[in-house]
Amino acid sequence: MKKLIAVSTVLAFAAAPAFATKTTIEFVPDEGPTVTMTFDDETGMATDAAGNSIPFTYDEAAATICGQSPDGEICATFADTETDPAVGVSSAYTTNTGTSGTATITAIEASAPSGS
Repeated sequence: MKKLIAVSTVLAFAAAPAFATKTTIEFVPDEGPTVTMTFDDETGMATDAAGNSIPFTYDEAAATICGQSPDGEICATFADTETDPAVGVSSAYTTNTGTSGTATITAIEASAPSGS
């Protein structure tokens, strides 16, 4: 469950309409283990380091990302958002499960959209 809580934390950083983007984020909660997730905006799936994937959505206006885990919906709201995401950019976050911490972009992989 703790690994899946991290799914609630990234697209505030990763929005690239002209390109498919995979963004890897390291989530450092105030309490508990650090979790790394990769968010694929082309497939709408978030994948943890063990290869477990769940679907996610992002509400840009609310700066909130949500994922559907086996235990139900998990959402995180970011304190800061970036219009130009880059490796090293960080934001504080809080989740609907009562956790909080700092999320940092550790990798961004952009590719041309399919069919171009």
